Amino acid sequence: MLLDGTKPNKVTLVTVLNACANSQALPAEEVALVRSLVAQSGHEPDFAVKNALLNLFGKSGSLQDVEKTFEELDDCWDVIAGTVMVSAYSQLGLWRKSLELYHRILLEGMKPSPTTFVAALTSCSSLATLPVGKAIHATIAEAGCSSTPLVQSSLINFYGKCGSLKLARRIFEAMDDKTMVNSWTAVITGYAQHGEMEHARKIFERMQQEGVKPDEVTFINVLSACSHAGIVEDACYFFIAMTQELGLAAGIEHYGCLIDLLGRSGWLNEAEALVKKMTVQPDSVLWSSLLGSSRVHGNVKVAKHAAQRLIELEPENAASYVQLSNTYTVWKPCDAATRSA
Repeated sequence: MLLDGTKPNKVTLVTVLNACANSQALPAEEVALVRSLVAQSGHEPDFAVKNALLNLFGKSGSLQDVEKTFEELDDCWDVIAGTVMVSAYSQLGLWRKSLELYHRILLEGMKPSPTTFVAALTSCSSLATLPVGKAIHATIAEAGCSSTPLVQSSLINFYGKCGSLKLARRIFEAMDDKTMVNSWTAVITGYAQHGEMEHARKIFERMQQEGVKPDEVTFINVLSACSHAGIVEDACYFFIAMTQELGLAAGIEHYGCLIDLLGRSGWLNEAEALVKKMTVQPDSVLWSSLLGSSRVHGNVKVAKHAAQRLIELEPENAASYVQLSNTYTVWKPCDAATRSA
């Protein structure tokens, strides 16, 4: 269309922008190109076009662009634009800004959508602010959105992260539609994060009995929770369930969670053995984690191996040499020989 010299109309532009937003995040240079094309189209001042731009920039993680576009709306922004900003701030880790804008939406007399509530609850979950989340829950009930599946899943996730496991479970059991994987994932993760592994396993088994198949995200969340809680046995249980029983391919994040946990728990040889069996290429973050754990536990053999791999990946990074040197310095040769056996 552009090559033919035909300028897209507003409807076409909004459709293209939303399609770009729903695809993978655009690199910075492509985001700049999109902004330039929109400016050339002559439709940039249009409200619907600006909302579509906000959506694209928000999902692409372009904070400067999303804030600039929002400011250009002056005081004419609506709940759609506000929701995009609440979501963008949440995704970028600016959780307090996200909640400030959510409350501004309420003060402006606008009616939040389920998407608005989900974004605000995500920020609450990250900050573990129970009173604020409870207030949002009350507003959700007033708005008649309590039975919306995505909102219910977000509430389960929020209460689970805040340690209100009984309330999270109560919301889950009250759901009419339990076919959404993320609802089950939220319950299992909540239990795992707080060391309630018996409950986590039971929900995991029930999930499969009811015909809901866990996905890769389920296991990233559960393994991460096990790692932070320092629960090796259960992490291994879920990893085996994923790779052997369900036949899901482990990604770098799955391996990273388990190897970090094994390393911190002093199971250095087991961690190194798992690295060798990985079906994906270990990255520098994984090797750095293993090197750090080896230094803490005085396993010079594993530390040397991890440092060598790190140096191969990042030859100009001096930190690898320093960590390995520190391992030799802290642990005497006789101790190192014993610990690396």
